[in-house]
Amino acid sequence: MLKPLEQFYCDTCGQIIRTPNEGWFEWISTYNETTGQTIDKEFRICHHNSKCQIHGTKRRGCSDVHLTDFLGEIGIINLLSMIDPGPYHSPVYKGPSVKDFREFTEIARRLTIPYYEEARQWWKEATNDGYFSDCNEIYIYLPSSLKSMIEHYSK
Repeated sequence: MLKPLEQFYCDTCGQIIRTPNEGWFEWISTYNETTGQTIDKEFRICHHNSKCQIHGTKRRGCSDVHLTDFLGEIGIINLLSMIDPGPYHSPVYKGPSVKDFREFTEIARRLTIPYYEEARQWWKEATNDGYFSDCNEIYIYLPSSLKSMIEHYSK
């Protein structure tokens, strides 16, 4: 079992990132001249090496930081700042910088919910099996539920 919120699967090679220090968080950030707003998209967790980091070498507008900057308390602060940097830095709120909230929510769950990173590899199978039947939209994301799902499908 992965160590929750410490180990992740690389979005490039699929191998385990064994410690947060071996990880990198990257996304594409572009500036919309019309709205005067930054747009963030294509969030990825990967190994901190040139083979697995794809945005920085191939895309304009790459934003990237050590994975540790998006974990724990500082991680929550950084994630929330993408939704609203607050009135000090943005007195006139023009909306979130996140382009796709479904994509953003997925990466936020991976970074903040214990056991989610590992459980998501069985999500499709669990859905097809009816594993989530009679579960509400919160229960399926509870760490205890995710841990039970991992134990059930990893056998």
